[in-house]
Amino acid sequence: MNKKNISMIISVFMIVFILTSCNSDYNKQVKAYEALYDETMSLVDSENVYKSIKDNNLTSNLDELNRLLEHIKEILPDDKLDDFLLLRTKHDILKKVIEGGLKWESLDDLDKLSIKDSIDRFKPKQ
Repeated sequence: MNKKNISMIISVFMIVFILTSCNSDYNKQVKAYEALYDETMSLVDSENVYKSIKDNNLTSNLDELNRLLEHIKEILPDDKLDDFLLLRTKHDILKKVIEGGLKWESLDDLDKLSIKDSIDRFKPKQ
């Protein structure tokens, strides 16, 4: 093999390595996000929403999830856009649950029912 062929092979391996490492960082961040999301949702009690949010300091979890979601958005591979949109939708629901739960007493019955339903639907299965 001449130098040109060897150089070409090395370049291909470098490109594959870079693409693989970017995708693995994305996967690692998504797994971290999903683990914290599941932990947060499991700590929200649909029968005592306000107290469970306050007692477990879930606003700090939401802040960390916001940070993780922004990082995921920055490293998002083109072929993972649909997955990101689903992640973003779940995030928006959790945000609605926590923000609504913090003002629980001022919510009308329909909003309370909507939040309870979201908690029950998105709580991880035990």
